[in-house]
Amino acid sequence: MGEKKDNLFIKILQHGWENFKLKHPSYATEYYDSIIEKTVHCRDPKFGYIEYRCMNCGQGIHRCGFSCKTKFCIHCARKSSNDFIEEIMVKLHPGVVYRHLILTIPEQLRILFYRNRTSGDLYSQFMASAKNYIDDVFRSVTGINNLKAGCVVVLHTAGRSGSYNPHLHVIVMAGGIDPFSEKWIDLPYFKYENFLPQKWQYHLLQMVKDFDSSDESIALVKKLWKLYPKGFVNNFKKGDVPKKIKHLVNYLAKYVSKPSISIGAIKSCDFEKDEVVYEYKDHRTKKRVVTSCDVNTFIGRMAQQILPKKLHRIRYWGIQHPSSYQKNRQEINVGLRKIGRTLNSDDSFIAYATGNWKWSKDPRKCDYCGSDLEVWKIWSEKYGTIYDAVFDLMKN
Repeated sequence: MGEKKDNLFIKILQHGWENFKLKHPSYATEYYDSIIEKTVHCRDPKFGYIEYRCMNCGQGIHRCGFSCKTKFCIHCARKSSNDFIEEIMVKLHPGVVYRHLILTIPEQLRILFYRNRTSGDLYSQFMASAKNYIDDVFRSVTGINNLKAGCVVVLHTAGRSGSYNPHLHVIVMAGGIDPFSEKWIDLPYFKYENFLPQKWQYHLLQMVKDFDSSDESIALVKKLWKLYPKGFVNNFKKGDVPKKIKHLVNYLAKYVSKPSISIGAIKSCDFEKDEVVYEYKDHRTKKRVVTSCDVNTFIGRMAQQILPKKLHRIRYWGIQHPSSYQKNRQEINVGLRKIGRTLNSDDSFIAYATGNWKWSKDPRKCDYCGSDLEVWKIWSEKYGTIYDAVFDLMKN
């Protein structure tokens, strides 16, 4: 699978992927193979490149291997993370307070989710159940039916250690528009411990029954009602998201745009001992934890984070939906003005959007004279020479 790269993540995949598939045949598919192959070939000129040259002094040459652009690639994570941050930031409505909600599942349901990880149907229904749950909560707290509210739901399939743990991060509007008065109704912070866990339990287990009506599934649902009489964990964060929105979205981007690990977090890999050592930050203690596992386990923890093709990890609902952003924004502004709240420039989230990338050295500049480099040649292993400046000049 191409030459080895100078990072352990790629080396582990190159060394262990074929053996991993033998032990876990559900991953032996063309879809998984294509993602792994693209990842290990990422930025390797051997499989395709763009060559730049300085037309001023003739000395500057820079060859850049094609990037794979997969969500599994740590190399491409920076660009993907920036895209995710911008996508979220520009779609949040100015003047609206948002809250951060985390929805989890009990450990007993993880096997059901894992068995259905390749189709995407269960993941989609899982995210939809969050929307139904939030609608129910808003009705209970405000006493208003059909309150126009909205949320952004982000699917994560792994915990910080990499173990399989599907859960949802929800950026939810802390209020909505009364359909009768057209006024904005604020959702004050309340003691969610009193009833939210049981509401989430109801909506999640109802979704499970609708998805799988087998006797085994029905028995499991009944068992979970008895095991968790106080409901399932859902963390409704105190405080307003705008005060720390960039931190939150940056955190979500880490797990949306790449596996739940960075190159620097992999401390060592010994193929003879069959051991990978890596670290992660524990969300409870806030401390760095060093752990180890065998190569197959490590690859499994990473590969299980690959989502089914065409599954959208980010979902928008209600007046947060981007297809009618301008219309919804006008409606929200009217509702806010009716309660005496006006917007100012500081309310805009767009100011947080990421700017240009920062480089220690601009790769588009000649090292010798500082002039802009120009495309000289584009070559692909699959298609051969796509562009050649010399041939182009001769033709003209």
